[in-house]
Amino acid sequence: MLLILGAAAAVVAPSLFAGLVRSPLDGAAERAAALLQDARAAAVRSGSPVSVDLSTDGRELRSPTDTLLLEPPLRIEASGSERAVIFYPTGLAAGARWIVRTSEGPGALAAAIEVSLLSGEVVVRRP
Repeated sequence: MLLILGAAAAVVAPSLFAGLVRSPLDGAAERAAALLQDARAAAVRSGSPVSVDLSTDGRELRSPTDTLLLEPPLRIEASGSERAVIFYPTGLAAGARWIVRTSEGPGALAAAIEVSLLSGEVVVRRP
């Protein structure tokens, strides 16, 4: 019986630990995605374009109605030159792919936030 419990713990423990380590990253990615989704909804409601801007240091996302501040070591990087996402009243957007990272180096964790150019949909992808 003890051997079975030990084997089960050996299988479950790494995934539980990974979940605890990733939680700040997941939280940051979900909060950033929520800010983007809110901006999209605001553009549709108002009938005017709404922009979400990423700061040059990657620690701040700002929309006309909300700001997300990330504490180190978390930051967001634009995968290209798209430091702003503009949502249009139709629900469409200027597409973007932003990466939320915990740090640099081989142990860094990351999640991608993608804004579809065709639909304006905001999706968080984790490796």
